[in-house]
Amino acid sequence: MKKPILILAFLFALFNAYAQDTVNDQSQELGSIATGQYLAYLTKQDASGKYLGGIREKPYFVYAKNAYRVRPTSRHKEVYLYDNPKYLEENADLERCPMYIPDNEAFPVTYVKNNYEGNTKLQSSIGFTPRSEAYMQESRAVFLDGKIYLIEDWKDQDNYALKMVLELQEGKLGGLKKIKMSMKSPKKMATEDPKAVLDAYLKNAFAKQKDVYAQWIKDPINKGIESNKKDISLLMAKTIKKMSDDYLKSAEFKRIQENNRLAEQRDNAGKVTIKNNTGQTIYIYEEGSRNGSAVRPNSSGSGNCKKALYYTFSSNSSVNGGGTKFYAGNESCGGTVSID
Repeated sequence: MKKPILILAFLFALFNAYAQDTVNDQSQELGSIATGQYLAYLTKQDASGKYLGGIREKPYFVYAKNAYRVRPTSRHKEVYLYDNPKYLEENADLERCPMYIPDNEAFPVTYVKNNYEGNTKLQSSIGFTPRSEAYMQESRAVFLDGKIYLIEDWKDQDNYALKMVLELQEGKLGGLKKIKMSMKSPKKMATEDPKAVLDAYLKNAFAKQKDVYAQWIKDPINKGIESNKKDISLLMAKTIKKMSDDYLKSAEFKRIQENNRLAEQRDNAGKVTIKNNTGQTIYIYEEGSRNGSAVRPNSSGSGNCKKALYYTFSSNSSVNGGGTKFYAGNESCGGTVSID
């Protein structure tokens, strides 16, 4: 009985090796992604794993696949993908626009939504380095067979949320046709099973990335590339911190701080703090106004200290609806009153 088991184990290992060997990295797969408008299929699943379907009302647009400024001569790209058809027109400063960039120099498995540290002047003198905040790693894209898989809440290859799959839209799409496509989308998603497709790709691609990178980094040139990337990141962070420290010590910053303090002081002088001790949410109204502001139990709000103030326990009430007057006006400007 052991022989068939060994044969199956060998065939399984052989299949995995073949799958890893044939898998493309993301910069290769990006070649099948055209610029243009993409229809967004929703990929939410219920507790049983059934796809609920649906098409996002707003499409996405792949605007450009530009040179990767971290290494402009490499095969990698910066992908500009948005759900606003006029985004780049309204944000001409491309250096500040978010984009998707590769997660690995040797064998990228995802493209990460990010942008570069520093301003144009620092970038031209120091170089380009992606922002390093943890939350910048959470939104990603994977390109497979001409489709774009949009990921949110990324932690690792086993912990992420697939939000939608984008497919290139050919021609105009009328409302009736879109409704029909949306109705058919649960069946389409069940047939294509994009989560399973993505899981399989990530498993094989990350395994291959580990092997490819291990060989890639042995080359002194590639080792130098990685070292230079770290140097740029450290220098950029150090420079930005120094500029920030210098600014915080400047007379200009101290003047701004003082102006802000005086403005806050003037603002507070025209307000009265209202402490809610009633145990219920109350709604504060200025005399003659129907627009109230909620103050939760055991918390505080504020009102115009120059006017009479009323409170009610209903958001549908108002001063004219019988609110209780608790402040006569011009009594405690800059002070506090309690409602018990």
